[in-house]
Amino acid sequence: MNLKKASMVLLLMGSLAMVTGCSTEKEEKKEVKKEEEKEYYKGELTEEEMNDTHLTLELMKNVTVDADITSLKDYENGLKSYFIQRPDVEKIVPGKKKIEGKGYIPKDYNQVKKIIAENVEGTFDKKKDESLFHKKARLITSALLTDSISGKVFAYDIVLDEKNRPYEKSISVERYYKAEKDEDYYKYYVSDASIAWQIHESDVDSEESDLSFGSREEIAEKLKEQAGEIIGKKLSDTYDGYTISEEMYDIAAQEWYTDENYIKCPADFYVYNFYHDIDGFPWKTEAVHLEIVEGEENEVDSKGSDDWELSLSPESQMISYGKDGIRELSLSYDVECSKIYKEQKILPLDEMLIKIGDYYLANASNTLMKNLISEIKVCYLSYFSDKEDGKIRNVAIPCWEVVIGQKHYDGVEYSSIYFDAVTGEYITGYLQH
Repeated sequence: MNLKKASMVLLLMGSLAMVTGCSTEKEEKKEVKKEEEKEYYKGELTEEEMNDTHLTLELMKNVTVDADITSLKDYENGLKSYFIQRPDVEKIVPGKKKIEGKGYIPKDYNQVKKIIAENVEGTFDKKKDESLFHKKARLITSALLTDSISGKVFAYDIVLDEKNRPYEKSISVERYYKAEKDEDYYKYYVSDASIAWQIHESDVDSEESDLSFGSREEIAEKLKEQAGEIIGKKLSDTYDGYTISEEMYDIAAQEWYTDENYIKCPADFYVYNFYHDIDGFPWKTEAVHLEIVEGEENEVDSKGSDDWELSLSPESQMISYGKDGIRELSLSYDVECSKIYKEQKILPLDEMLIKIGDYYLANASNTLMKNLISEIKVCYLSYFSDKEDGKIRNVAIPCWEVVIGQKHYDGVEYSSIYFDAVTGEYITGYLQH
């Protein structure tokens, strides 16, 4: 290449760089202008927006609301808070029959076993019940086994503590793996519940489509009714549902185990998490800490330690379902509402949005990235009664749950933040940043 041609090439390259630089600068200016032109929330919603079930607006810089919401008509007359407790033994173990050294066999055991056996994937070929001990507590564990490669254990557990109080009633179907080859012996089986949790907590997108063996929504309704019948409790119409394909299973499983050191998913399936119902709202499972202060009186029944109390929260009811029926199941009845604690007006959504904005202002680093609020809904949460009301006790209170997705360099992470639905004060939850 002669000197003249070389000079021309360099000139063209320089011009191109200038054009590209100018173009990038213009795009950046457009983005800034676009952001400046956004109309942010001014503290008011129309009556139509308040009574709708979806809301879209710009709350503040980098915080967009495109959310399913609880309509005003569902809470405008106020909501009740309840004292909560572990259930009475006669409720949790109806018609109990004591077996020395083995605990209590509930009257509904055979009924539960029948419901499970009729709906579970595969057949149980071992019908003998096996009873086991459980530390200081009395426990009956009844197991039915299959001999398939992806085997299952059905367990019905009743646990009573050393003071003869019911601790938990739980029913489960768990899959286990029997290695056929020596090289598979050290592989891990990733449970359906673990897969669902990983999808819920990360940016792995759950597919919305129905699978060939049935509608996700219709199967959910059937399973919700059966689960409620098994544990003897009404379950909420609000639930978490996931459609899990083989591809998605592999993506989520690799978050737990690398180098494909896990058992492969045999087929597509659904996973559901159901919640107990309180007055038409879901009773969420998040636990809240209460630090013990010397001199304060409390009657808190806790899942915590000697230095702090942990709210008495229910477990979610998990069921996974495939083309042949139930794959895994974990149900429990370990806490219930008793008498009314308070009945109060609920902070409406328009005022709650201001509280959410205040939360962001107090945690300003979270607005350095894009935030998408996808749900603002009323639910119930296990908490503690006010100190001003005397001894601190376990209560279930209405809350606003705010589900937020934050865009990070490696994807989107979702978090739930909970606010007292009466005062709007922050209770628990945090954003990943």
